[in-house]
Amino acid sequence: MATAGSQFGLFSRSLDAGDFAAACAYAHDLPVLDLRSALRLTLLAAAAGNERYGPMAVRWLARLAAEARPGLARLALAAQLLQAIAEDAARIDEVEAPLLGILSGEPR
Repeated sequence: MATAGSQFGLFSRSLDAGDFAAACAYAHDLPVLDLRSALRLTLLAAAAGNERYGPMAVRWLARLAAEARPGLARLALAAQLLQAIAEDAARIDEVEAPLLGILSGEPR
């Protein structure tokens, strides 16, 4: 059995390689998946055209609200950005930076 650190390395490499199935498998074995990593996995689901994108996006928004407490306007913006990806996955590159900004608390 791999250590949590090596599991995270495997997870990160699978994300970087764009391997959604492997990333999900490795994420499942991690004790905790931080919000940034969960966002990357959610965006990978959209890029892969996976049907799990919608539920994953909703779950990420719920975690964002509970853990980062971004405020209503920033939470609504995050929801709009994730919806834009649902409508057109080609927009992932366009909305990833604003989503990361919301996550890190950067001003709009």
